[in-house]
Amino acid sequence: LSGKESNDLDNSMWVSAHSKEEALKKAIEKFKVPASEISLVRDEDVLDTWFSSGLFPFSTMSWPDNTVDLKTFYPNNVLETGHDILFFWVARMVMMGLELMDELPFTEVYLHPIIRDAHGIKMSKSLGNVVDPLHIVSGISLEELHKSIDNGYLAEKELVRARAGQKKLYPNGIPECGTDALRFALCSYLTLARDLNLDVLRIEGYRKFCNKMWNATKFALMQLGKDYTPPDRDLMTCKLETAQFSTIDKWILHRAAVAISDTNTAFKEYQFQQCTTAIYNFWLYDLCDVYLEATKRVFYKGTEKEQEAARHTLYTCLDVGRRLIHPFM
Repeated sequence: LSGKESNDLDNSMWVSAHSKEEALKKAIEKFKVPASEISLVRDEDVLDTWFSSGLFPFSTMSWPDNTVDLKTFYPNNVLETGHDILFFWVARMVMMGLELMDELPFTEVYLHPIIRDAHGIKMSKSLGNVVDPLHIVSGISLEELHKSIDNGYLAEKELVRARAGQKKLYPNGIPECGTDALRFALCSYLTLARDLNLDVLRIEGYRKFCNKMWNATKFALMQLGKDYTPPDRDLMTCKLETAQFSTIDKWILHRAAVAISDTNTAFKEYQFQQCTTAIYNFWLYDLCDVYLEATKRVFYKGTEKEQEAARHTLYTCLDVGRRLIHPFM
């Protein structure tokens, strides 16, 4: 308006219309001033959230220009998202892709569950059951948890309830778990269920699992020594000499082969919980609980050939185990 400073944040200065002429007519009626005192400016950001998100698979690669990135990355293979926005977002991307690119943007959709608290209750700031991933990674005391919600967003009544909820769920605060344990735990939760009840104690358990792997690796490096040379053949595929490799060596290599097969199959079927279970069982129950304990006698009292076979077997198992767990840690 003539003589009045423009402010985009002032909602009273906005009008919506299908054309500039219609907008001018509405502005005249709304502000009760002649057309000469009105200056119209079209808003440059006219797409709503879900409409613009529907263009995401190709608009991020300089579409409508036919760029190298667009040719390379459209269409894609898999979309990962939550079931709660299946029609808000996924359906729009499919329709926009077919309409504007004449091709589906992806052929598979992986739907992950929605994270809730340990009791299956939807996370809410007013209930005090919202879990910040950074708090799980680095740990936080109960007092600091209380401070994290004291930001002025909650009414005093809701703030009291939220603090009570935090005290009930985390009476001793949240222990430091690290990023590896958090990632592994979240993947271990991935089932066909629609909801994921996140228990911090379970994540803490996987932190202890990480320590177990670290200790196993430390023990192995001590036994291998600085001058160790890996075998010149793949023990997972070659035929082992009965005279050199013991029954326990062959058993753990067999268990490693089973873990590889189970993990690869589960990955292809998007069964990430089965992946983590196969890897966890191999590291904890097969390698640490059985093989490492069995080989301690070999490293201390075995013959030179027995020790060499045990070193090669141990090296192979560590190599396989770390490769298997690499996507998660």
